[in-house]
Amino acid sequence: MGDRENQEMMRAALNWGEAAVREALEAGADPNAAAGARKTALHLAAERGATGMALAVLDAGGNMELRDIYGRSALMLAAQGGHKETMRLLIERGADLEAQDHSGRSALHWAVFGENKNGCALELLEAGARADAEDLRGRTAKMLALAEDLGEVARDLGRWEAQRERKELDAAAGTGAERGRPRGI
Repeated sequence: MGDRENQEMMRAALNWGEAAVREALEAGADPNAAAGARKTALHLAAERGATGMALAVLDAGGNMELRDIYGRSALMLAAQGGHKETMRLLIERGADLEAQDHSGRSALHWAVFGENKNGCALELLEAGARADAEDLRGRTAKMLALAEDLGEVARDLGRWEAQRERKELDAAAGTGAERGRPRGI
């Protein structure tokens, strides 16, 4: 258990070697060992969408809230890359949806920077991420989408916000259906 195992695990993670990562972890590698840019094997798995590798690291005790030198978590990296399956794994394991990097950006902001590949921004919102969370410059994910000329992403976020507000209003007002009669009567 030591540096050699850690180096082997990081080399395997860099080379997409899920089996080799599992082997190194079984030999005693530290699941939280970090290499360049303070990235762990979990960071590397998340940014590449290597869900099996991420699962192996988490099962070995990997800490999903460790940050790279920019303050990004594994969830932020998965969101940016559009890796929905890896993102779901991290969310199921309790990843902090509101964690922010050194710029104040959350996973939702990073999903927008990744152009919302595979609907990752909407997945984060459905999981409970705050649409109104601002980065250090006061920008929400929707504002970033508009600033980056990502009209489709901005529309998706706007539609989600409108649906959420409609549900909240219906719940607060008690719709006709909730009172036992059809809507509109």
